[in-house]
Amino acid sequence: AIAAGTVNPGTTTGDVLALVWAMRGLVQATGEVAPGAWQRFLDIHLAGLQAPGPLSRTPALSSRQLSKLAPRRRS
Repeated sequence: AIAAGTVNPGTTTGDVLALVWAMRGLVQATGEVAPGAWQRFLDIHLAGLQAPGPLSRTPALSSRQLSKLAPRRRS
């Protein structure tokens, strides 16, 4: 997607993983009351990943941080 120009080149694997983790929490929190709430959340975030310019002033998760988080997320 980055090579095709559809996603901001500053997008990292960590950004995508954090979005997936956030989506999981949203689905769990809203599933029974608003089962489709995750769709709006995803649309908003995907639009943000397409925006030109810097994504954030905050640095992306490092490879080391991701490797420490991976075992926790599997549970």
